[in-house]
Amino acid sequence: GGRVPAPLPAVLAAAALAGFAFLLMELVWYRMLAPLLGGSSYTFGLILAVALLGIGAGGLLYAAGEQRRRPTLAAFGVTCGLEALLLIVPFALGDRLAILAMLLRPLGDAGFALLTATWALITALVVLPPALVAGYQFPLLVAVLGSGRRDVGRQVGLAYAWNTAGGIAGSIAGGFGLMPLLTAPGVWRTVAALLAALALAAVVAGRRQRPPRRQPIAAVALAAAAVALLLLPGPSAFWRHTPIGAGRMPARFPHGPNELTRLIHEHRREIVWEVDGVESSVAVEGQAQYIFLINGKADGSALRDAPNMVMSVLIGGLLHPAPKRALVIGLGSGLSAGWLAEIPSIERVDVVELEPAVAHVARLCHPVNHRVLDHPKVELITGDGREFLLTTGERYDLIFSQPSNPYRAGIASLFSQEFYRAVARRLAPGGMLLQWLQGYEVDAQVVSMAYATLGSVLPAIESWQVHANDLLLVAGRQPPVHDLERLRARVEEEPYASALDLVWGVEGLDGLYAGYLATPRLARSLRSAPINTDDHPRMEFGFVRNLGREGLFFIDDLAAAARLLDAARPPLPAGALDPRRLADLRAAREVAWGSMPLLPPDADPALARRIQARRAYRQGDLRRAFLLWSQQPEPPQGPLDRLLLADAGAELADPRTPERIQALGPRRPVEADAVGARFALRSGRTAAAAERLEAVFRASRDYPWTYPPVLARALELAVEVAAADAERGRALYDALSEPFSVHLVEELRQRTRVRIARRLGDPRRCAAALHDFEPSVPWEGRFLLDRFRCYQAADDPLKPQAAADLERFLAAAPPRLERGLLPQQTAGGGP
Repeated sequence: GGRVPAPLPAVLAAAALAGFAFLLMELVWYRMLAPLLGGSSYTFGLILAVALLGIGAGGLLYAAGEQRRRPTLAAFGVTCGLEALLLIVPFALGDRLAILAMLLRPLGDAGFALLTATWALITALVVLPPALVAGYQFPLLVAVLGSGRRDVGRQVGLAYAWNTAGGIAGSIAGGFGLMPLLTAPGVWRTVAALLAALALAAVVAGRRQRPPRRQPIAAVALAAAAVALLLLPGPSAFWRHTPIGAGRMPARFPHGPNELTRLIHEHRREIVWEVDGVESSVAVEGQAQYIFLINGKADGSALRDAPNMVMSVLIGGLLHPAPKRALVIGLGSGLSAGWLAEIPSIERVDVVELEPAVAHVARLCHPVNHRVLDHPKVELITGDGREFLLTTGERYDLIFSQPSNPYRAGIASLFSQEFYRAVARRLAPGGMLLQWLQGYEVDAQVVSMAYATLGSVLPAIESWQVHANDLLLVAGRQPPVHDLERLRARVEEEPYASALDLVWGVEGLDGLYAGYLATPRLARSLRSAPINTDDHPRMEFGFVRNLGREGLFFIDDLAAAARLLDAARPPLPAGALDPRRLADLRAAREVAWGSMPLLPPDADPALARRIQARRAYRQGDLRRAFLLWSQQPEPPQGPLDRLLLADAGAELADPRTPERIQALGPRRPVEADAVGARFALRSGRTAAAAERLEAVFRASRDYPWTYPPVLARALELAVEVAAADAERGRALYDALSEPFSVHLVEELRQRTRVRIARRLGDPRRCAAALHDFEPSVPWEGRFLLDRFRCYQAADDPLKPQAAADLERFLAAAPPRLERGLLPQQTAGGGP
C-alpha cells in the first residue's frame, strides 16, 4: 500500500528508448570491432552471443535480488546512468583497447580455438557490461508498471512491445541514417548521451513516487560521469583503420614503448580521408600512395594493386575475340572498370558497387583509372552484385568478380556455386568470367575448393598469375581460343601496350604469357575437392582459420603442379614462345611490381646474372646492378630492364646513358628526367641536375605512372643538390610544395622538404614543412630532435609541444640507443 504508480506513458517511452539505444549500439559494436576481430561471421556471432549472454545474465541478476526493493523510475534512471557509463568506458579507453587486441593476437598462432578466445575476450570487455545492465532493466521496467498478478500480462506485453519497437527503430535509424551522418564513434557518443539524458529524465518523471534518496543521487552521478567521459577523444585511426584482427600488425616491441608509439602515430598519420558509409567504414591512406581500406583492411590501391586490377580485365579483353559488354562487380579504385572501358570494342561497362562511399575512392584515383566515373562507357550501379545478376536481363561478354577477401562476412557468397550459376546465366555466348583469387593466407585445400566450386558450373578454367600473390581464373563453358596472330597484333595496341609496360614492366606477346600459369587440365585435376555453397559456406570459414598465417600455400606450388600435369604450356603453336625468355620476363615483371625475383635452379650464367642484376636494382644497389648487367651479352628484355640499365648507368656516369634515356620511350617521361638528373649530377653538372629534378617534381603532380623507387631516389638527389647550391635548393623546395599524383611517395616528399630546409639553414621553411606532419609526427629520435630545434629557431607556436614530445621520447628510450642523439642540455632547456 501507499505505492505511487509510475506514469504509463513515461514507462513505455523509457522502454522504447532503452531498446532503441541497445539495438543501435549493436550496429556500432559490429562496425567498431570489425578491425579488431577481423570482420568475419565470427565477429557478428561473438557480438550477438555476448550481448544475449549479458541480457540473460542481467535478467537473472534482477530475479535473484531482494524482494523488498522499490522498483521506481529513479531506480531505472540508475540503470540508465550505469549503462551509459559502462558503454562509454571502452570508448574512453580509445586506442588502448586496440593495443590490447594487437598484443593478444599472436596467441591465435597456437590454434584457432585460442584465437576465438582472444576475440571473445575483447568482445566481452566492450559488450558484456552494458548488456548486463540492459538485461536487468527490462524486468525492472515491468515492475515499475505495477505489482502483483493483476494486469501482469498486459504490462509485460506493453513493455515488451515498446521495447521491441524501439529496438527496430534503432536498427533502422543506425543502418539507414545515423551511422553515415554521425560516424560510428559519433553514434557511440550519441547513445551514451541518450542514456545519460534518459537517466535524468527518469529521475524527474519519478519524483511523485518519492524514491529512496540514494536512487536519484546515484542516477545523476553516474550520468555525469558518463558525460565527462564523452569529452575524451575516443578511438583514433589506429583502432578504426588497421588490420589488427587479420593479424597483419606487429605485436612485439623489443625496443620499448617508443616503438609502439611510432606505430600508432604512423597509422594515424596515414589516413587522409575517412567516412562511415551505409555498409562499411571506408578510409584512404596517403603516405606511400592512395590505398583504400574497408573496415580496417586494405582492399585496393592506386598503383600497388594495378598489376592485378588492370591486367585481370585486359587478359579477358585480349582472349575474347571482340568484347562489347562487360560487368565489374565492385568499383574499388576504379582501375578495372576504367581500363576495361578503354578497350576499343567495348560499348558499355556496368559496375555494381554495394557501398556508395567507395565512389569517392575511385574519384581520388582518377589519374590512374582513366577518370572512370566520368567515362562515357561506364555506368555505376549502387547495389548488391549478386542481386543484380539475379534481376538483370543483360548478357555480358566479360564479367569480372574481385570482391574483398572471402573471410569477410558475406563475401564468400561471391565464391559459391549458386553465385557462379547466376553468372553463367548472364554470360553471352563465348563469354568469360574473370575471377580473382587470393594466393596468400590460404591453404591448398581452400584453393582446391575454389577451383572445384567454379569448375562445377563453368568447367573450362585457365589460370594466370597477375600479381605476386594473386591468381586470375578465366572461366567459361569452353576454353578461350588463343589466336596467335590476333593476340600478337592486339598486344601492340592500346590500352594493352601501355598496361603491359606500366604495370607489368614487360611488352609484346612474350610479356603477356609471362603471366600464364595453367591450362584447364589443372582445374580439372582439382574437381574432387568439396564444393562451396550458400548452405555450406566452407570457404569462408576455411579462410578465417588461415587468417594472418603465411607459408601455407604458394602460387609456385600451383605452377609446379601444372608442370607435372603437362598443363603449364599455353595452347599456342610449338615454338611460338621461348621458355627461356618467359623466365627472363617473369623475373623482370616481379621487380616491376615490387617483389624480389627468385633465381631458377636451371638458369644459365647469362640469365642468372640478369636476374641478380634485377635483384640488386630492386634493393637499390645501382652500382652492383650495372656491373652485373655488364657481365652478360644480351640486351634489355623489356621496359623494366631498359630502366634498370639507364638508371644504374647514370649512377656511374656511363657515357651511353643519354641514348638509354631515349630508349625509355614516351610512356616514361618522369623516369627519363629522373635518370637524366642523376646522370647530370654524377657528371658534375649540378645546375642541369636541378633543372631536371624540378621537371620531375612538377610533372609528378599530374603523372602517376612512375616506378616508385626512381621517384624516391630523385628526392634523395634533391637533398644533394640543395647541399651544393642553396639557390637551386630553394627552387626544389618550392617544386615539392604539392603532393604528387595519387599521393605517390607522399611521406618521402614531405621528409625531403624538411631535409632541404635544414640543409639551407632556413628555420621558416623548415617549420612550414614540419607542419605537414602534425599532430601525429614520426616518433623517431632524430626527427623529434630536428623538429624541436627547427621550431625553436623559428620561434614557432608548436615549440612547447615539440619539447614535450622530445622529453617523453627520451624518458622511454634505452640510453644506449637514443640519448646519444642529444647534446648535454635537454630539450626543455634548449640546445
